[in-house]
Amino acid sequence: MQDLERKAGTRLIKIRTELPKIYSQDLINNLFKNPYTKIEFLEKDLKIIRQTASNYLNKLSSLGCWKK
Repeated sequence: MQDLERKAGTRLIKIRTELPKIYSQDLINNLFKNPYTKIEFLEKDLKIIRQTASNYLNKLSSLGCWKK
């Protein structure tokens, strides 16, 4: 359990420092609430358009924080 918490904390710090323009508490909450997420989930929860949600997931994927 501690290993899982450590990995989650590492991802959070990585997102916050390397993607500050997309970082928000709402994004983080969504990702941890829905480990398997979809563009539609981000659109609805963050109230953003499809293109923005897709860009967010692509950036997170390229950073190595989440897999497509």
